[in-house]
Amino acid sequence: MNNTIRSMLSALVVIGSLFAANAAYAYERWLDITNTGHSEIVAVYASHIDTDIWGRDLLGSSVIDVGDQFRIDPRRTQGYCRFDIRLDFADGEQQFIWGVNLCEATDLVVNEYGAEIYSS
Repeated sequence: MNNTIRSMLSALVVIGSLFAANAAYAYERWLDITNTGHSEIVAVYASHIDTDIWGRDLLGSSVIDVGDQFRIDPRRTQGYCRFDIRLDFADGEQQFIWGVNLCEATDLVVNEYGAEIYSS
């Protein structure tokens, strides 16, 4: 009887730790980017905070015109919530926003002075 209870408790601890380890994988990681600046955004990159590689342009063949909004959705999150964001503008400027928590943030409003991050 005592061994049965110990076995059940051990199994519950293992199951609980699996859920905790995978909790970050359950979050949706998307971000609506609104361009309120003076130049269209021609490329958006997002990489998790432990890599130096930007990867592919999340806009593809699209651009974010002044006054428009676009939703990005990084596909290879590897369980990360925090991402560095790089924005390339048509006028050659670049903007970097470091350590954005995509598990919480839902909106990024960008202009030539910087960016504001909002959570819903």
